[in-house]
Amino acid sequence: MEPQKRFNGTVISFCTTTGYGFISYADGPNVFVHFSNIKTTPQILYKDQRVIFNIIQNAKGLNAIDVYAQEESE
Repeated sequence: MEPQKRFNGTVISFCTTTGYGFISYADGPNVFVHFSNIKTTPQILYKDQRVIFNIIQNAKGLNAIDVYAQEESE
């Protein structure tokens, strides 16, 4: 199996109440993210936070999976 391409992006919104938000990245349109796909602890993202992620396509559009928040120094 071929490894998935990893993307660098920036969180444009994330609602802790609903557990979802959106990530922007240079290679395409904004991507939906659900808290269950966040691999760092806590499973929360913040506006303007940098992240690394994979993308899958489903019936509703593009979804970020295997999302990791980047450290400030990266």
